[in-house]
Amino acid sequence: MIANIRRFLNIRCVNIDRFVFQTAAMFFVIFAILLVSTPGNILAQEVTSPQLVATSLTDGATLGIPRWKGYMSETDPDLFWLSYANSNSNYGNINYTTDGGETWNSNIMQVDITGWLDYHLSLFGKDNELYYTWPGVSAISFRKFNSPAQSNNDRGSISTMPNTSAMHRSNVMVDGNGRIWVFTRYYNDASQNVLYHYSDNNGGSWTHGTAYATNNLTVRIGSMPYVDGSACLIVLYMDNSRGYEYYLWNGNSFEAKADHAIYPHMINQVRTFTHNVINDTTMHLIFGYGNDLHHVWKHYNNGTGSWNHQTIDYSANVLINDWFPITTVKGDDMYVFYCKKSTSSEATSMIYYKRWSQATETWTDPVMISTDPANTYNRDANTCFQVSDNADYIPVFWRCGSGSPYSIYFSKIVLEETPIDTIPPGQIIDLRTP
Repeated sequence: MIANIRRFLNIRCVNIDRFVFQTAAMFFVIFAILLVSTPGNILAQEVTSPQLVATSLTDGATLGIPRWKGYMSETDPDLFWLSYANSNSNYGNINYTTDGGETWNSNIMQVDITGWLDYHLSLFGKDNELYYTWPGVSAISFRKFNSPAQSNNDRGSISTMPNTSAMHRSNVMVDGNGRIWVFTRYYNDASQNVLYHYSDNNGGSWTHGTAYATNNLTVRIGSMPYVDGSACLIVLYMDNSRGYEYYLWNGNSFEAKADHAIYPHMINQVRTFTHNVINDTTMHLIFGYGNDLHHVWKHYNNGTGSWNHQTIDYSANVLINDWFPITTVKGDDMYVFYCKKSTSSEATSMIYYKRWSQATETWTDPVMISTDPANTYNRDANTCFQVSDNADYIPVFWRCGSGSPYSIYFSKIVLEETPIDTIPPGQIIDLRTP
């Protein structure tokens, strides 16, 4: 009887040992699979100290809303160009780095004939070539800087857009097919709002037309490649309840899709906005209105569906046009840079950034960029339209100072990749009870 009981207990203990062993082994296998299948790497982000890279005699030298004034090479992210307005014939208005911002060139590079350059200049780039548009002496001007775009010897001739004047405003972009687009508008003239000009031979010749007859005296415009690389025109109707709308190039004209009304609200003369696109299919619009920084976005969905809206920051000290937002995109992430004051004084204006993850559809908390307490009156942040996939940093530059000459500072968000341990555990051999 006693022998039978001992035999039974021994069998039970062996079975329990086997169960514990199998359960533990299964747990470690599942854990290893989760590690291997986790996409990408964990990203740690660090902001570098502001670096003085240029000076300008012009207020608003780096103004965005919504013009980008920076460009990063698609093939070599260490190559980055920034541009800014200036008002002296002996001054430059382009700086570049070949080592990711560690050092900057000392060449005097000028977009216009001399150093004089309006702060409404707009920059886009492709294949290490720069495309500029700005209000010239008598018309909207366009100029290409040929690769390597590292001196005035690389700049091409100036083209002018017909039926425009020095009072027109413009921006430039390159669509997914390499076509260069220049959009122009004119204050208080509905017939000039909005015109397009495109070139398929790097600015050698142009096709012109009416992008969209807004029939509105005052508009602001932006543009981007959107949906399979097609050009997209963003229009802000000022003093009009239509608010923000978009129009997409269909191969023959700019079409108002069913979802073209992005934010149909009267926002009067507020005009600080930025826009961008993630994966060529999800459009984002960010704008300041009152004390709030707003975010509106949606997936294209063939031009159908409704827009998502949220407030992403608030400040009792930021009013109307003082947010000055600008965005850039890297992969599934979008970065917005903007101004925020700690008091009503302009001297307390600092540059912040927030990061949006398209994968989780969430924002990070704001982080200050202009970290040097000796620098005041920081505003007009700018960057490039998009950051290359192989880049390990996000660039930003801005204007600093209360009067001429203004300082142009550069900083970057360093992306440090921390590899995930994907080595599965070894065989478990020590779980059996002695």
